[in-house]
Amino acid sequence: MTVRHDKSTTSIVTTCTECPYWYAFNFEAELAEAAAIRHKMTVHDMPEAKARKAERERARRMRHAAAV
Repeated sequence: MTVRHDKSTTSIVTTCTECPYWYAFNFEAELAEAAAIRHKMTVHDMPEAKARKAERERARRMRHAAAV
């Protein structure tokens, strides 16, 4: 299962590869990631720690990019 964030200049649409009917629309990356985490936990019964893994990796990449 993959959750994807389709970013435009003003918004982010989050989709799931296993759920063609589900999407979330947000204006901020943090809210889009929170929607993805909630989806993974409630629909796919994923443990919270595993669901938050992508959020931690995104935060790590942003810190790395800011340091460069």
